[in-house]
Amino acid sequence: MSHVFEKRLLFGVLICLGFFLLVMSVEAEAKKRPKIEKVTVEGNRYFSDSKIKDQMILKESRWYNLFKKRRFSPQKAELDQAAIDSLYHIHGFLEAECRIEAEKKKGNSCLVRVKIKEGPQTRIGEVILKGGLPDLKEKTKRELKFLKKGDPFNWTKLHQVAFNIKTVYANNGYPYADVNILASETEERFVRNVTFRIDENKKVFFGKVTFEGLKLTREDVASRELTIKEGEIYSREKIIDS
Repeated sequence: MSHVFEKRLLFGVLICLGFFLLVMSVEAEAKKRPKIEKVTVEGNRYFSDSKIKDQMILKESRWYNLFKKRRFSPQKAELDQAAIDSLYHIHGFLEAECRIEAEKKKGNSCLVRVKIKEGPQTRIGEVILKGGLPDLKEKTKRELKFLKKGDPFNWTKLHQVAFNIKTVYANNGYPYADVNILASETEERFVRNVTFRIDENKKVFFGKVTFEGLKLTREDVASRELTIKEGEIYSREKIIDS
């Protein structure tokens, strides 16, 4: 019995030792990376330096980082570039680009330079709704209230509105409705009109409802919780409620 215990103890010690060596190896590798002395931002006019730095993982080393210095990482730099690009793109700067470079300084330290090309800001012109059903026109128009003329052009917001319009149709018998977004240039520079073109597709009704896997509950008890009935117009909302 004691022999088995000794083996288990030795095995546990080896695991702990291996983990310790792994941690030490990772820390040693990290220490090879240059310490970040300062982060500078160039080329930004629309956003302040502090706003840009808020998007970043890479930070300047401070006096309170005595035992764990903030160090440069190419992987983190790539993530920061993507985050800054995204910040600009959702505010209408569709051509904005960011590049992050590490300039080596004395010792094992560096200066992080954030270089930004903002480009022009594009704004929304007219918002147009085409196609679709007259009966659902008022409901779909409500989803357009999130887009206003003069707002920064934001593809993410446009796709969210398109999804909301599809949801309106899915809750009214048209789960296969398609909404296409068309952004067209206008005579005014850096202004794009936005058109949502709706194809409602075929109307769908609920068919037979069946239950599978019931063990502790009877079918008639479970069916009382359903908000859907055979023959009714399809509704995604009713399925979720059920």
